[in-house]
Amino acid sequence: MEQLFTIGQLSKLFNIKVPTLRYYDEVGLLKPAKINNKTHYRYYSTQQLSV
Repeated sequence: MEQLFTIGQLSKLFNIKVPTLRYYDEVGLLKPAKINNKTHYRYYSTQQLSV
């Protein structure tokens, strides 16, 4: 099973502000691997992190 990171975890890991990551999602620069339909939490995969 692939490990997923929340937007907060990703923010801390790469020292990028959460609003910036939300903006990247909005403009299509970095789309989450998964979005929870109920909570709308964004999750990013390890594949997305190996750039």
